[in-house]
Amino acid sequence: MDIDLGGRNIFADELRIKQIVLNLLSNAIKFTLANGEISVTGHIDENGEMRLCVSDIGIGIETDKIDTVLETFGQVRTNSSLPHEGTGLGLPLAKSLAEIHGGSLDIESAIREGTAVTMKLPAARVIRAH
Repeated sequence: MDIDLGGRNIFADELRIKQIVLNLLSNAIKFTLANGEISVTGHIDENGEMRLCVSDIGIGIETDKIDTVLETFGQVRTNSSLPHEGTGLGLPLAKSLAEIHGGSLDIESAIREGTAVTMKLPAARVIRAH
């Protein structure tokens, strides 16, 4: 885990941000094989926005299916899918919670290469630590 907020804090609902991170980590674990790799990184970008990325070297999502996994109960099954349980609510909930904070949730993925999900929060939510 590598998170550098440069001495800043985030003004947000702590419980909801934890829920976002938990959902993203849960998905990364669920869709990564035993020898796979998961990373969590975070930083403040050049625009002052906070970015937190959970990435994995897992089974990946077809590019044209990314919108589907962001829909409530939207699940994608492929021949390479690992057996798993779930309702298809984790990513849509994470996206909604990020948007409630004025942010967004972006997904980049490729089959058999993995997935990176980035939560962005606007610069207005980034404050200097006292």
